Amino acid sequence: MQRKNPGPAIDPPFLKGWRVHAVIAGTVLLFFRDILFRTSFFWEDFLHQYYAFRSFAATSLASGTIPLWNPYTFNGMPFQADIQSAIFYLPNLFLTLFAGGGTLHYWWVEFSIVAHFALAGSCMYLLARSLRLERAYAAFAGLVYCFSGFMVGHLIHQGFIYQAAWFPLVFLFFREGLHERRLRPIIVCGLVLGHAILAGAPQVTLYIVLFLFAYFVYELVQVPRVGRLREMVRVSLLAAGPIIIAVLVTAVQLLPTLELAPLSQRADITYEKAAEGSLASAQLITLAVPKYFGASGAQGSTFLFPGLAYWQYWETTAYFGIGALALACIGLISLIRERFTLFLGFMIAFGLLYALGSNSFLHRFFHEYVPGFDTFRVPGRMVLYFDFAGAILAAFGLRYVTGLAVKKSPVVLFIALGMAAAAVALFFAGKDGFLVPPLPGSAAAAAAATAATESAKGAAILGLMAVAVFLAGRGTLAPAVFLSAVLALQFVDAHMYGFDQNNGNVDPDAYYARTAATAAFIREEGKKEIFRVNSREGGAMILDRNEGMIDRIFLMEGYTPLGLSRYIPPMSTWPRTCDLMNAKYRIVVDREEGSMSLAEATGYAPRAFMVYDRYVASSEEDARNHISSPAFDPMREAVFEEEPPATGPAARTATPDTGTGASPPAWKATILSYGLNEIRLSVSTPAAGYLILSEIWYPGWRATVDGVEAPVLRADWCLRAVPVSEGIHAIKVEFVPDTFWNGAWISGVSLVIALSGLFFSKRGEGAA
Repeated sequence: MQRKNPGPAIDPPFLKGWRVHAVIAGTVLLFFRDILFRTSFFWEDFLHQYYAFRSFAATSLASGTIPLWNPYTFNGMPFQADIQSAIFYLPNLFLTLFAGGGTLHYWWVEFSIVAHFALAGSCMYLLARSLRLERAYAAFAGLVYCFSGFMVGHLIHQGFIYQAAWFPLVFLFFREGLHERRLRPIIVCGLVLGHAILAGAPQVTLYIVLFLFAYFVYELVQVPRVGRLREMVRVSLLAAGPIIIAVLVTAVQLLPTLELAPLSQRADITYEKAAEGSLASAQLITLAVPKYFGASGAQGSTFLFPGLAYWQYWETTAYFGIGALALACIGLISLIRERFTLFLGFMIAFGLLYALGSNSFLHRFFHEYVPGFDTFRVPGRMVLYFDFAGAILAAFGLRYVTGLAVKKSPVVLFIALGMAAAAVALFFAGKDGFLVPPLPGSAAAAAAATAATESAKGAAILGLMAVAVFLAGRGTLAPAVFLSAVLALQFVDAHMYGFDQNNGNVDPDAYYARTAATAAFIREEGKKEIFRVNSREGGAMILDRNEGMIDRIFLMEGYTPLGLSRYIPPMSTWPRTCDLMNAKYRIVVDREEGSMSLAEATGYAPRAFMVYDRYVASSEEDARNHISSPAFDPMREAVFEEEPPATGPAARTATPDTGTGASPPAWKATILSYGLNEIRLSVSTPAAGYLILSEIWYPGWRATVDGVEAPVLRADWCLRAVPVSEGIHAIKVEFVPDTFWNGAWISGVSLVIALSGLFFSKRGEGAA
C-alpha cells in the first residue's frame, strides 16, 4: 500500500535493525522496573486467579501429569477444559522449567506478562513496517500500542494481554495473504492465531476474528470487475483459511471447553449482565484525559462516575497518549482518501460504538443476532480496536508531520498552532469541570479537582508536542532529534498514565505465607485421611479463593468464571451440605471480635461410601426437592435423575419421608491412591449397591470394577456413583475425557498438515 509523504523520513541512528526491538524491550523493562526488582507486585486477578492457575499447571506438568482435573477448588472441576488454564500456550509451558519442589515462584509469571508487553510492541512494529512505514514511525506505533489503555488496564487479565500481543502479527499475515493472494501467509496467520487462542481469552479471540472478518469484507469490495466472481471465491477461501487452521490446531483446547461451557455458571447470561462494563458517553473525554473522572488500580480507587463501579475504570480505558491521539487524527485526515485509512477509521468508530454497550444500539444488535456475542460481559473491552487502529494511524500522522517539517512547509506550523490551541482548550475544560457529572457532597469537589489536575497534565503533554512540532517546522530540531523527542515524550506520557496502575504493595510470598501454618496443618492432617475444607463464609475467607491449587488443599470454594453450575448439593442446611461434601474442617467467623478460625467437624461423610437404596427423580425440580428435604439421608440412598442401568443393584422403594427403615449392610471403602486424574479404591460390600464418591460428576469420568468397565453415574445432584456388586473389588475411577483425546488427535494431525503446507508453499513460491 503506497503512502504519500511530503518529504523524506530520517530514522534516528539508534533505530537500526534489531535495535528497534531492543529499544521497545528496554522501555518495557523501564516501565515495569518496580515489578522486575520486586519492590511492587501485580495485583487483583493476578494474585487470586492467574498465579494459582500457572502454579498448578506448571507444578503438575513438572511432575509428569497433565492436569485435566483440578480436585482442589469448587469440590473439584475440570482444569484443562477451562480455557483460562491455557496449559498448551507455549510461554506457559515454558514456565514448567522453573517449577521445582512443588512450587512456581510468582516472579516468573510476572516476567512472562512483562515480556508480552515487549512482544506487543514488536509485533505492532512489524505490522507497521509491513505497511511501509519507516523504522522510527513503526517503533512509535509499537510504543503507542504496548502501553495503550487496553494493555495497561487489562494487565491483571493475563489472557487478554497475551492475545492482544499477538493481534498485530495475526493481522499482518492475514492482510498479506489476502492483499497479495498468497497461501503461505494465510497458513502462518492460522498458526499464530491458533497459538494466541491457546492463551485463554475467548472474548478477545472473538474480537480479533471480527476484525479479520471486517478486513475480509474490505478486500472483497475491492475485487476488480474482470473475473469478479472467481476472484471473490478465491479471496473468501483464503480468508477462511486462518480460521479453519486455528480451530483445528486448537481442537485440543476448544473441544473440552465447548463441553464445559453449557455446564458452567456462565451458560446463561442476560442482556443486563452482558451490558455490565459499558462505556458511558461522557467517558469519551478519557480518550484524551484518561483519569478525568479519577482512576482505579493497585493503589486504590478515586474513580467517581455515577452508576459505574470502580472496576469499570480499567475495563473502559482506551487512552494511548494525547500526543499520539493528535497524530492519529492528523494521520486520518491527511490520508482520508486512502481506502485502508478509511477502514481503520471505520474500525475505530465501530469499536467505540460497540464499547458504549447499553448506551448505543450496536451492542444489543450483536448480542441478539450475532452468534457468540451473547456469551460475554463488558462491551467496554472493544476499545481494543481504538488502541490497535489508533496506534497505526498515529504512526502515519507522525510520518506526515515529519515530512512537512523536512520540507519546512508552513502547514506544519499550523499543526503546531492547532495542537497548542487544543492544549489550552483542554486545560480550561478540565478547570471548569466541563464533563464532571453531578455528585453528592464532597465528592463533587473532589471530582472537579481531579478533572482539573488531569486535564492540566494532558494539556502540558500536548503543549510540549506542539513545541516540538513547531521547532521541527522551523528547522531548529533535526528530523532525527524530533523523532527521538516524540518517542521520549510518548513514553513519558505512558509512564504518567499507567506506571503505577498495576504496582501493588501485596507481596504474593507474604500474602500466602500468612496462611502457611494453617495450610501446613491441613496438609499434615491430609496424610491421615482425605477430606475437604470449607474456607469461606460470605466475605470472610481463611484461605484464599484458589489457594487450594497452590497448597494442594481440597477446598469447597474457588474462583474462575467457568466454575460448574452444579458443585454444591442442595441439602436442607449448609452444615449438612458440608457433611456430604466431606468437609472435616470449617470456617468459624466471630464477627464481634473480627476473627475467624477453623473448627473440626464430626459426622462428615467419608470421601467414598456405599449406599443400598435409590430414588429416581422424575425431573430436576423433583431431585432438588428430594435432596433438600430434611428427611433425606445421603448415607442410605442415592438420588438419580435418570433410571440407572439394569446392571446396577435392584431398585428399592425409598421415600424422603420413611426410607427403608432397615439398617444398611456393613461395608468398607478404602482409597488406595488419589491423583489428579485417577482414584484407586478397594471396596468390600456384603450386598449390591452404589459406591458414592464425594467427588463432582462430569462427563469423561470412567470406572472399572475388577478391570471391567462400569458406568459413572450422577447421583445426589452432582456426585459420582458406581454400581458395585456383592464382594471385594478393586475399583479405578479415572478422568479420560473423549473431548480432550479426540481434540489432541485433531490438533496433532492438523499441525502436521499445516506445517507441511507451509513447507511446500515456500518451495512453490521459491520455484515461482
